Amino acid sequence: MSYYAKIEGGLVTQVVISDADMISKTEGTWIEYKKDGSIRKNPASIGGRYDSENDAFYPNCPYNSWSLNKTTFKYEPPVPRPDDGNKYVWNESAICWQKLN
Repeated sequence: MSYYAKIEGGLVTQVVISDADMISKTEGTWIEYKKDGSIRKNPASIGGRYDSENDAFYPNCPYNSWSLNKTTFKYEPPVPRPDDGNKYVWNESAICWQKLN
């Protein structure tokens, strides 16, 4: 059994666990993926995207200021998260990481 995502206009509309024989008999465009992202960069998620040119799944952008890394196909903030052992949340209006108390 493998994981498959149904793609409609570049959008992931369904994800299923099935075998290749069953998928071949199912209508639509289905793309196999691995949960660990070892093929197609990332696992598929409903509402996420599939880039057929780069053969990669990626999620929706979490914030307007973040950009898609075209190597990892993950969104990255314009400012790296501080690596000081504290917990932070992204503040989109200030375009910065805000330390949690």
